[in-house]
Amino acid sequence: MSLTEINFDGIVGPSHNYAGLSLGNIASASHAGDPSYPRAAALQGMAKMRGNLARLGVQGFLLPLPRPNTALQTALALDGTEPPQLRAAPWSASSMWTANAATVSPSPDTADGRCHLTPANLVTMLHRAQEWPDTQAQLRIAFGDTQHFAIHDAVPPTFGDEGAANHMRLCESHDAPGVEVFVYGKTGGRFPARQHEQASRLVARAHGLDPARTVFIEQNPEAIAAGAFHNDVVAVANGPVLFTHAEAFADQAGAYDAIRAAFPALDVVEVPSHAVTLQEAIRTYLFNAQLLTLPDGSMALIVPEECRESPSVWAWCEAMLASNG
Repeated sequence: MSLTEINFDGIVGPSHNYAGLSLGNIASASHAGDPSYPRAAALQGMAKMRGNLARLGVQGFLLPLPRPNTALQTALALDGTEPPQLRAAPWSASSMWTANAATVSPSPDTADGRCHLTPANLVTMLHRAQEWPDTQAQLRIAFGDTQHFAIHDAVPPTFGDEGAANHMRLCESHDAPGVEVFVYGKTGGRFPARQHEQASRLVARAHGLDPARTVFIEQNPEAIAAGAFHNDVVAVANGPVLFTHAEAFADQAGAYDAIRAAFPALDVVEVPSHAVTLQEAIRTYLFNAQLLTLPDGSMALIVPEECRESPSVWAWCEAMLASNG
């Protein structure tokens, strides 16, 4: 059976705002209190999706979740005397960040030959912990054929799980068995390490992954402390390519060795710190991008406008294109 990879984006909801709720997210903190433009943001997101649809011929989306979340408002006993961050949480539109919707293991990787999806519990942040039941409901609609898909409950809240933002897959082709890489954090200094190792291992077991084709790697604590609140802020994978910053993992060489032992065809594209600092990579979201396989087999990296505006990041991108990778 021929398999097709589909990228899903979230549609920005009408309650989109900059309340600065996400501890450890430098961009969130730097924009706290700024005016938001939900309609413009939604249209910008739709334009990006149309671009990917033109490139790939297929594109998925998830809808905004119901907001405000009246159940959370009731649970917080809001009466006007609470901190503004608590008041803002039930209005959060952060489910637009689809990388945190779920961890997905495609059918070639799983024991029962079905695609498995586990919604992320996102328990580290109140405004995100409310998302998973409604996200799961959408996943059950989009992937409702139980012959081909299995939708799990979120990991128990004892273990923080951030979904696909801390998960990568490497493969020689999308319809071939791949190697799944789970990246967890142990410490992040002043910021929380959101992805727990046991959450990653639980998801791998629930999805029926082959232990020989599953790798667990610790994220660099210094990257978390610098604002890489998810692994996808410093690394992204597609096909056989791991596109990563040189300071993404606690043991960079050891991470490459562990992945290569399970996936010998690994192709590492590493951005050195002398070319792009860790801080600039985080600020511009160079890695928090989409690395796509185009119909002709080549790849495209869809990056934010901040990358073009950064002299060091754009110089690296231009040099990479000139060298043909």
